[in-house]
Amino acid sequence: MKLLIIYQFYLDYFLPRNDEWENAQFGFEFKDDFISVRPKNASEDLFPNDIDKTLSTMSLSLRKLGFSTSALKRKVEDVAVDRIEVRVETICNNIGELQNEDFREEKFARAVRCCNIFLKHCRVLSENHFLKLLPREYSIKHERYNNLFPHTIAYLNKDNPDERLEVFNGVNAAASSGAIRSPESGTVDVHKILKTLEPDFYNSMVVDASEMISTERLSEGILLLAICCETKINKAFNDKGISETQLKRYRKPRISFAENYFDVLPSKFISRSLRGEDNQTFTLLEQLYRVRNKIAHEGKCVLELDDGSEREVDESLSIDFLNITKKVLTWVDSAFG
Repeated sequence: MKLLIIYQFYLDYFLPRNDEWENAQFGFEFKDDFISVRPKNASEDLFPNDIDKTLSTMSLSLRKLGFSTSALKRKVEDVAVDRIEVRVETICNNIGELQNEDFREEKFARAVRCCNIFLKHCRVLSENHFLKLLPREYSIKHERYNNLFPHTIAYLNKDNPDERLEVFNGVNAAASSGAIRSPESGTVDVHKILKTLEPDFYNSMVVDASEMISTERLSEGILLLAICCETKINKAFNDKGISETQLKRYRKPRISFAENYFDVLPSKFISRSLRGEDNQTFTLLEQLYRVRNKIAHEGKCVLELDDGSEREVDESLSIDFLNITKKVLTWVDSAFG
């Protein structure tokens, strides 16, 4: 069956239109799917269909128990001001496949990805850094995405649009006001605040990289993690009074940065080696730098494997890189302390 999935993604800002935007549409070939992205025409209703009108009336509220401040409230019609329609044309083997959450999530993720490509172009061409991508955050703890934007979904038989595809308990459409990011922010020992004028530089980079990874900016996050490890180890050598001239003298050619700076050089100068003490962390660190080099030199966020094939970096591998960066920082403090 030829399946047509229609998504309406709602924005809390106006797209940077000019007079030529009317009926503009952008197509993407994505594996076996054809995906079209169409911003709302100026004359169209913001909430065009019954399911969208239902969405407009939805509201969410959060209140912290035992806290006297007012609740956090949000009503969709109060925050949504613009809309992008994304259509995914694909093949569905049978109706039962639509009940598969992984199938639905894969199609949704592709629609978001293509919409965000369109929004990235708008962001760069308008030179407006406040123009946001669809806020879809990866929960590192739960290993899943939370969609923080209002949206609707309708499933249709492309050859027979009047056919009802009973995907959601007997209906073919659904609406979501979007998740609200929890206002909770963890706990901090108050005695540790302002112990120094600025927080730790390297831990700050890790926190920033964590945000990038959770918001689908994997390349930026990985580059920041690589910079974090590199600046940390260089400063550690410098603080020990080991000059760049000395490091250059003992660096080995034709081996990786990780091998030189976390095995060869620390073995020479401080008789410690991350490779020798924690080979699993060292291996992941070396992979982090392989990905960093692919991003820096080819603009590709992939890991080149030993057999020459490439693995696309996903959220799971990015989180592995995030966690080993924390281990690397701890090891450097211990080894050079």
